[in-house]
Amino acid sequence: TGTQSCGNGSLSGNIYTAGTGINGISEDCTVTAKFAVSPPPPPTGLTATPASQTQINLSWNASSGATSYDVYKDGVFLNNTTSTSYSSTGLSCNTSYSYTVKAKNAGGTSGSSNTASATSDQCTPGTPTIGTATAASQTSMTITWTRISPFTESGFRIFPSVGFGAGEAGAGATSGSISNLTCGTSYQFRVQAHVDTNGRRYYSGNSGNTAVVSTDPCTPAAPSNFTATPASQTQINLAWRDNSTNESGFLVYLDALGDPTTADANTTSHQVGVSCNSGPWTFRVQAYACGNSRCYYSSWSNNASATSDPCTSAPTVTTTTPVTSITQTTATGGGNIISNGGATVTVSGCVWSTTLNPTTANSKTTNGWAIGGPWPCYMTGLTASTLYHVRAYATNSVGTSYGSDVSFTTAAIPAPTVTISASPTSVAYNGSSTLTWSSTNATSCTASELKQLPALNRQVI
Repeated sequence: TGTQSCGNGSLSGNIYTAGTGINGISEDCTVTAKFAVSPPPPPTGLTATPASQTQINLSWNASSGATSYDVYKDGVFLNNTTSTSYSSTGLSCNTSYSYTVKAKNAGGTSGSSNTASATSDQCTPGTPTIGTATAASQTSMTITWTRISPFTESGFRIFPSVGFGAGEAGAGATSGSISNLTCGTSYQFRVQAHVDTNGRRYYSGNSGNTAVVSTDPCTPAAPSNFTATPASQTQINLAWRDNSTNESGFLVYLDALGDPTTADANTTSHQVGVSCNSGPWTFRVQAYACGNSRCYYSSWSNNASATSDPCTSAPTVTTTTPVTSITQTTATGGGNIISNGGATVTVSGCVWSTTLNPTTANSKTTNGWAIGGPWPCYMTGLTASTLYHVRAYATNSVGTSYGSDVSFTTAAIPAPTVTISASPTSVAYNGSSTLTWSSTNATSCTASELKQLPALNRQVI
């Protein structure tokens, strides 16, 4: 179509033919022509690809002659673009959308492209509510939680408060484990739900933290420098080097007995009771650490052996019989140490009393021999005419033993004697004579009767 402002030319379609001027004379003229434009064909190859929870990306092939494109979502005009791609944003998660595109130019608008549909990425699951954490081993924990709507999760991740790494649990889970933790370490844990969609992962918020829980204790190091030393007839002393700081105690094994005895944590010695002159006994020790109702044991120490000291007993002693040199206040006994019992006799002698089987709590001597005999005991401070019991005794590290009971009676006090004399021995009537007398074994003198012959004259003095 077009117009002409002069001349007698003609326009046919897109071709203009100039005519002659008036009266056949050529003249200048201006011709304005407007050529008709056809609408472009519909776009082809439309695709819709989810890019996030709120975006779907569109792409199509260019249409010949198109100058722009109208994009429609679910049949409703969305936007115009000059590009052959478009990002549809502001969408809802996990929602299906359908798209078409029309090409445009000055000649008009094409028909619709093919329809392309896509679903936006899945919605983020709800943030779990944390439950409890329970130690499962030295390096793992079990954690519980409660799922919260929306229940769209593909799984859960468990994060420790210390260190790196995370545990995993599947969709619908309400508990899970985390491993590769450090033994004997305190942790708190949090949980996130996640959804995996179209190659992308979306995490919920973090749950709260669990209470502080410790993994099982680390296995303690084995004790070293283990020794066994006899301490007596019935005791062997054990000693070792403690190479750990976390043990709960030690187990001491005597191979011959089987069952171990225990020693407290942080100790480096232990005493074991055995019989005298026995062995060699072989010992070994290991450390152990317990926690969360489980125990972990170190490897064994070196072996150590010892033999207890030789057996000893109280001495064997006899009492010398009979007692000799008995007086009113003294007597001589004695004893003989047949055996010292394998231990040095520290004191020996005799004990005596007026009762049967006297002991060292009674009167005693302490100058007996350490071994052999017989040796004498000199008893003093006795009472005349008294029955006494005497026993020899000997004491060593084991105890005190006694010989048999031997009895004796001290000497009696003899009756006193009196010797009297007169000077002169004969006197005349009414004469005088001096009397003198003496006594033995007398403690006092009493009145005596003097008889004067003839009996007619008698005087008492």
